[in-house]
Amino acid sequence: MTAGTATTRLVYHGALIGFVFGTCMAIFLQLQPRLCASSVACFSGAPLGLDQWVYTALARAVLRSPTKLTYEYPFALFWGAPRVLVQLPIAAAAWLSTLLGYPLAFEILRIIGATGTGAALALIGQSLFRHRLWRKWFYLVAAMGGGWFTFFAVIQAVRTAGLCGLTEIDIYLQRSMGALYWWLPFLAQNIWSPLESIYHALVLGSMAFALTGRTKIAALLGLITWFSNPFPAAALYGPMLLWLTSEILCSQTSIQRRKAVVDLLLWGATALMGFGYYAWFLPQWPVFDELAAMHRTPLAPAPTFAQLVAWLAPFCPAAVWMITARSGHRHLWRRPAWRLVAFLFLTQLLFLAQFLVLRDQATQPYHFNRGYLMIACAALLIRWLQHFFPLRPTRLAAFFLSTLLFDQSLFFVRLATQGVQSGYVPAEIVQVRNILAAREPTQVFVSHAYPYSVYLAADTDHIPYDMPETMVVPWPEKRDELLKYALKEGPAKVAALGVSLAVVGKNDSQSVKMFEVGGWDVVGETQHYLIFELPKERRRPVPHLPPPSKES
Repeated sequence: MTAGTATTRLVYHGALIGFVFGTCMAIFLQLQPRLCASSVACFSGAPLGLDQWVYTALARAVLRSPTKLTYEYPFALFWGAPRVLVQLPIAAAAWLSTLLGYPLAFEILRIIGATGTGAALALIGQSLFRHRLWRKWFYLVAAMGGGWFTFFAVIQAVRTAGLCGLTEIDIYLQRSMGALYWWLPFLAQNIWSPLESIYHALVLGSMAFALTGRTKIAALLGLITWFSNPFPAAALYGPMLLWLTSEILCSQTSIQRRKAVVDLLLWGATALMGFGYYAWFLPQWPVFDELAAMHRTPLAPAPTFAQLVAWLAPFCPAAVWMITARSGHRHLWRRPAWRLVAFLFLTQLLFLAQFLVLRDQATQPYHFNRGYLMIACAALLIRWLQHFFPLRPTRLAAFFLSTLLFDQSLFFVRLATQGVQSGYVPAEIVQVRNILAAREPTQVFVSHAYPYSVYLAADTDHIPYDMPETMVVPWPEKRDELLKYALKEGPAKVAALGVSLAVVGKNDSQSVKMFEVGGWDVVGETQHYLIFELPKERRRPVPHLPPPSKES
């Protein structure tokens, strides 16, 4: 069998495993919650819950846009800005939804992402490991590996409830990981998010093509990643730019050096295009500048010392070997493919170090990881072990690597036994949704049905005045101030904000009376809510207001 044929078969098998994994997860995430739904709680078709409702609302905005690619909703409401926001996976979901509906559209993205990730990981493994047995361990640990959180969870369980505590080990695993648990720091568990699967396919695919010499295709995937999500793009470009720079410095011939310079210039150009879009182009409009500022927050506490130990302790010997040992320099830093792995490891640690340097001003340090640190750690650890046992892993090495498989295994056991816990909506809210969906589309609505304004935005073609459940609507305090003033002054002021639909709680007698006296029609009623609509001839366009001042 030729080398090319072997590579093709390996990539095919990786893609096939990813496809099967993604398909099984898609079926489970759509079927299980539908079977568990009841007359009280209905499944919305979005297993991710709040985040997926936001994705769906944005996909609807793409279809409302004349470009069918970029969008403005819901960011530019009141504070005008052109339709220049773009997230390519969101646009892809919008296009697919016209044929399949939104739930299936996102499941297709999940499957495509898992397939691409499997193929890319297979190619990366072949580039790093020539020995088949070590390569198989790399695939297993990179995809399913974690840290030693399970062992810390066992200690907590026994201390708290004795041996009986082990029956609730998944709960103690969540406690031992803290906020890190829901940030999905390991690779396979990110199948939970359909868009993260796409990001993995782009980032790992770009690295795989770079390792095999196809830097132009890799740069194209990198550019696509920028216009998909800036966090995985930064996770990709950090190590890639360092690696390409090192290729210039380590080149043995002028031809190699010239090629490395061209590659670095190409990647630098795509980096300027992507980074410039977020850092210089979008901030020309204050509403987008405010949106970016809202994302400059940690969103989660820094890991404790115990969590860092449980997370990184298994890989410390390999890291020390990489930095201090001559053999580490020979096996890693002097080999191009392994230099990229080393740079991936170091840049991921630097993203995490934001907690120490920037503290409250850190930009979502966990968001840059999503499994990339695990891939680098797995590769370095296995390369360190292979240094001692070149041909095949010993039983002791296999046992050591096996201890890294418990964290993600418990994550999937919990998902299989407890099922999907998010994405459910009270039956009454579904009734509200049906009433709104029957009204003339693209109206602006206010809703007392907290926290389901995002669901109503996702499952109807109406635009929410605000989505207080999320962090994607700029100047929420100013929006709240304007709405409170309008409600105080009367329904005419509410209409002046461009609002023409209102979901009002029946227990709010003052607001109910105000809308009734103001001539709003009751177009629907549920047990706890009244739905009001302003007659068409009295509707007002959405005003474009000046941006709030910094002082306000």
